[in-house]
Amino acid sequence: MTKANIVTYLRRCSGAELIEILGAVLPIRPEARSGNGIQDLLVLCNAYRLEDRSSPYDDGWMFEPVADQYPGAYEGRESGEPFLQAGFCAACEVEVVSHVKRAQCPLCGSKVGCT
Repeated sequence: MTKANIVTYLRRCSGAELIEILGAVLPIRPEARSGNGIQDLLVLCNAYRLEDRSSPYDDGWMFEPVADQYPGAYEGRESGEPFLQAGFCAACEVEVVSHVKRAQCPLCGSKVGCT
């Protein structure tokens, strides 16, 4: 399999499959490490900002980790599209987005209920 094949596949797969693949790979990459009192994680995030950059409400780019479905919450893989469900991880105090209502925080593994 070539890099071009991989890129083509990732561009065409569903969002649910994309987070399943990247969610299995990113946390175990060498860049995701701990040491010297700091923990680094690689996660897929949704980035957004206001289109009107002159708005007084513009806070610049905001980032929300993309959460996969919680293990055992569904029978098989849910293919909800796109990442329109939003939730709050009480353990991390971080807003997440997902394609499902019962998600797993990609930072700590906690169960997150989404809208």
